[in-house]
Amino acid sequence: MVPHSATGQFLSNQVNAIIADLQVAFMQCSEEQYSMPLPLLSGSSIGEHTRHIVDFFNCLVQGSVSGKVNYARRNRERKLETDKGYALEVLIKLADKIGIVDMHLEVEMSLLPEEGHLKVKSSLYREMSYNIEHAIHHMAILKIGLRSIQIEVNKNFGVAPSTINFNEQCAS
Repeated sequence: MVPHSATGQFLSNQVNAIIADLQVAFMQCSEEQYSMPLPLLSGSSIGEHTRHIVDFFNCLVQGSVSGKVNYARRNRERKLETDKGYALEVLIKLADKIGIVDMHLEVEMSLLPEEGHLKVKSSLYREMSYNIEHAIHHMAILKIGLRSIQIEVNKNFGVAPSTINFNEQCAS
C-alpha cells in the first residue's frame, strides 16, 4: 500500500500533468479557435469542454473546504469558455488549492427534482482520481476538436495512464 503522502503527491502530479498538457495545446490555438463551435464536437467548443473540466475541479476544491461535493452545482462561468488564458490561470490556481492529505467527503448527487439528492461517502483522493479520469475523457474529446482545426497535440493527450502502459507493453 502506498503511504498517504505518496498517493496525494501522485494525484497532485497527475493534475499538474493535465494542466501542462492543456497549456501546451492552448498555446497553439487562437482565442477564436478556442471559443468557436466545432462541427466534430457537435457544435461545442474547446472552451466549453475546458470550462467543464475546470468546473469539476472547482467543485472538488470547494468540497475539500466544506466536506461536501456536488458536481451538479457547478459555477459554469462563461469566461472560461471564451478566454483560454483565464481558463489556464484558474486551473493552475485550483491545482494549488487541492490538498494532498486525504480526507472524508460526502458527494451529493442530484437526481430528478421529485427524487431529491443521493449522498455517497467518498474521500478527497477518490474524488481527485475521478476528476483526473473525467479530465482525461474530455481531453480525448478536445484532441478531436484540436485536430479538426489542424492543431497537433502529444499522442498521449487525452489517453488514460493505464492505456498508455498497455500500449507500451504491446509495442515491446
